[in-house]
Amino acid sequence: MIVHSCKCCSEININRIAGDDCTDGIFALLDKQETLPPHTKALISKAGVSLISDQELPQLRTAIFGKSNMEGVF
Repeated sequence: MIVHSCKCCSEININRIAGDDCTDGIFALLDKQETLPPHTKALISKAGVSLISDQELPQLRTAIFGKSNMEGVF
């Protein structure tokens, strides 16, 4: 899922990742989560959403690319 915050009201919104979403864009967003300010992480947590951990990244890559397509990816 992709989590974003409204710039006007700071409401946290969640969207599912779709099959036609840009995988490069998804992984670019994952890289950006490391630089989120603490208050943003707190808002996300308060909304009941857990950010993906480094331990969960291989599972995400497999879910997106499949096991047979993982060789040479990242």
